[in-house]
Amino acid sequence: MYGAYRQTRPSSVSGQAADSFPRGGSQSAYKVRNRQPYLKPAEHQRVFIGAGVGGGAAGMMSAITAAKEGAQVTILERNDRVGKKILQTGNGKCNLGNRALSVECYHGGDLEWIRDVLEHFDTEDTIRFFQSIGLMVKEKNGYLYPVCEQAAAVLDVLRYELQALGVEIQYQCKITKVERLASGKLQVSDGEKTWQFDAVIVTCGGKAAPATGSDGSGFKIAKKMGHTCIPSVPALVQLRCQETDLLKGIAGVRADSEIRVFCDGGEICRERGELQLTDYGI
Repeated sequence: MYGAYRQTRPSSVSGQAADSFPRGGSQSAYKVRNRQPYLKPAEHQRVFIGAGVGGGAAGMMSAITAAKEGAQVTILERNDRVGKKILQTGNGKCNLGNRALSVECYHGGDLEWIRDVLEHFDTEDTIRFFQSIGLMVKEKNGYLYPVCEQAAAVLDVLRYELQALGVEIQYQCKITKVERLASGKLQVSDGEKTWQFDAVIVTCGGKAAPATGSDGSGFKIAKKMGHTCIPSVPALVQLRCQETDLLKGIAGVRADSEIRVFCDGGEICRERGELQLTDYGI
């Protein structure tokens, strides 16, 4: 596998040549630079066999990153295909980045950790990454989307990259246990089959979408391995209104708005952003 050139593929999945898309206006496009064949390192590189438990966005990004460093990677995915949740993001358009990305956008007990992560991989790095694997990206009101505004295009380029890097994907594997063996290897099991790896990355998602696999099972695996897990709470939920007669006529409308929350007559918080109106509330 060493010294083999990466498979080539079109530089754009949007149906338009990368160098012909016009820039300017409220929507700007980022052109894909000429891609160079990727040569896997043959020397001075520790090669290990690793697994990604979960084939969502985080699992695929982890697998691509590890494979580029010379690892032989296997993704163990519980569904019959990878990236199901990607197809649902951004109302099917896949909002893959945000110009206004900062520490202030996050809540948690260790904001310095968030700051460190963003310094190592920020919005510009996101754009460059997707450029490098053949996706044209455009900006609209500070949000980043594929030029074709199809989430399927994002999933396709990620899948092509996994294939080009030789990442193996095994489907219908609902991992229930990861344990360290006396040999130092990590044994992964789904109750029927077992695998052994040098390293394991758990990317099972949170609890937001059980239908796609994000049912909290990753937290259980991490706890069994001795990791500390902070209790999770919903981060993005709808607010259902009692009076909905007026809402039915404007369902689907989005607007830049400021929301203020009052409790016992006093304001407890306020936040500004895009508000989506639905037939049941906001």
